[in-house]
Amino acid sequence: NNPVVVAFQEAACVWPDRPVDVVVSLGNGVPRHVLLPPKPKSVMETMGAIVEAATSVDRDHIVMEGIAGYLNRESRRTGGRRACGYYRFQPEDDRCDLMLDEVSESKLAALRDAYVEYIKGKEKEFDEVCRELVRAGQGGEGAA
Repeated sequence: NNPVVVAFQEAACVWPDRPVDVVVSLGNGVPRHVLLPPKPKSVMETMGAIVEAATSVDRDHIVMEGIAGYLNRESRRTGGRRACGYYRFQPEDDRCDLMLDEVSESKLAALRDAYVEYIKGKEKEFDEVCRELVRAGQGGEGAA
């Protein structure tokens, strides 16, 4: 479940006369992907793969990247400044393999540790986001 496209559209409706300067999408994390050798698939496995593709949180991420890219190309084409910064943070770690209603203290502590490590590893990207958010806030426009 990645509501980034819905949030972007909602911001455009709530503040129709203000550009959206920065979109930050924070994922819940996903377990590491392990590539397995291909094997024949049953009809049920194939249907499961189709359902997964249709409900993947990455789909909305890809759509939002496209929207931000389009806005930025249009902005450059007309000589304007960058239209919309888009950032997606989604840790890949086996400790993120939890159900949304997880209550185990030890699993939640492990998840927190995974996020702390992820943030430390992405320090440059988080600093860049902070700079953009501050710049958007100082401009008074588009801080939606």
